[in-house]
Formats: sequence, structure tokens, C-alpha cells
Amino acid sequence: MNSYEEKQEARRARYEEKASRLRDEAHRLHDQAHEMASAIPFGQPILVGHHSEGRDRRYRDRIHNTFGKAFATMDKADYYEEKAAKVGSGGISSDDPDALDKLNDKLETLRRRHEFMKAANAAIRKGKTPEAKLTNLMALGVSEGEAQDILKPDCFGFVGFAPYSLQNSNANIRRVEQRIRELERAAAADGGRAPIHRPRYPPAAQGPRLPLVSHQKGVGADAERFGPLRRHARPVKAGRLMSKPRFGGFFLPFLRFYSFFCVRG
Repeated sequence: MNSYEEKQEARRARYEEKASRLRDEAHRLHDQAHEMASAIPFGQPILVGHHSEGRDRRYRDRIHNTFGKAFATMDKADYYEEKAAKVGSGGISSDDPDALDKLNDKLETLRRRHEFMKAANAAIRKGKTPEAKLTNLMALGVSEGEAQDILKPDCFGFVGFAPYSLQNSNANIRRVEQRIRELERAAAADGGRAPIHRPRYPPAAQGPRLPLVSHQKGVGADAERFGPLRRHARPVKAGRLMSKPRFGGFFLPFLRFYSFFCVRG
């Protein structure tokens, strides 16, 4: 397990631990709300006009809110459980140090699958009867059940592997080949396996400017990359650029008013 896979496993463990903690909290809140509700006899109405009416209504509201918190916390636990299950399921990341090896293995698997699809279609065309087609497919190394599934027509009536399936397979092969070439070029440019440098956008806590932090170290590289951005930076507020008022902006409404009456006249 390399460093990237260790980070993925640590991330999955964090999500699972958080989901477990939230689920325990949800059960605690649910039990608390149930215990609060047990203090009210079943079917006991609110005594309207009685001195206990306000206190009773507030108590019932607390019961309702506690049940609501329990269900909301349970939903959050389900959310983090889903996130934990999805960690590492998004394909091969370029940040993985073993990305090239994994992509080459994936490419080999896709190529074998594509060759099998073509061979299966050829075996189906050679067979004149359903029994002959089944025998030809089983000769390729598939089981009888798998061969019968291949011989079932799809929703468009295609028997075997449809032309669009072969086109999709070719497209996947070309996509993986393109990724391999890109990673090889990046590795050759750096004299080794190049890491992917992405800028980070931390929250601007010191002022209205948007800070930009690079993963690469070195004052020279940082100044060369972000120097022009700092020189031409503008204040940012509420996600929008704040431009300074210009001279023309002050007279723009008057110019529009004047042009409107000039055109009408």
C-alpha cells in the first residue's frame, strides 16, 4: 500500500468513525425524546386555560425538537456512511504514485475484453443453429450460462455484443491510452514521476483578499507564478470583485437619461 492508498484508507476510516459517532448520538437523542414523551399519559390532551398549558406546550415542543434532532443526526450518519463507501471508487487518480502501473493493467484488461467481444461475435456468426452458436461460445472459455446470456437479444434486438458496445469499448481503450501518455509526458518533463501541483484556496481570514497558496516550495517559484496576480488583485467581498467607482460611472445614469430624450426627439 503506497502513501496515496494510505491516505484514502485514513479518509475512509475518518468517515466511518464519524458515521458511527453520529449514529450513537442519534440513538441517544431518540431514547431521550422517548423518555420525555413517556412522562405524558397516552391520550392526555393539553388543558387549555389551565395554568399548566404554557408549560405543557413548551415541554411537548422540546419532545418534538429532540425527535427532529435524532432523525437529522441519523441522516448525517447515513451521509457519512455513503461517503466512506465511495472513497476510492472514483477510478484511478493521477495523484496515485502507482497510477501508471494501474492504468497499464486496466488497459490490458480492456484490450482482452475487447478481443473477446470480437471473437464472440465471430463465433455467433459462424454458428448456423442456436446449438452451434452455444458450442462456439463455450469453446472460447465461457460457461454455458454466460454463453446463453450473450445469445439473449438486447432491447434493440442485437444478439451477442452490439456495435455500440464495441464502439464504447474502443473509446474506453483510447481514453486510458491518452491518460497514460499524459502521465508519461508529465513524468518525462520532471525527470521522474511528476506530482500534480494544484493551488489551494484557504479562507481569507486576514482581509478581503483571496489568498492563493501553492504546494511547491521556494520564494522564486511562488513570486514568478503569483506575482502578477498579487500586483493586479482587487478586493473581494461576498464572492464578488469590488471595483472602485470611476468618473464615468457617476454620470452614466444622466447620460442614459439624456440619450433617451434625444432619440425620442
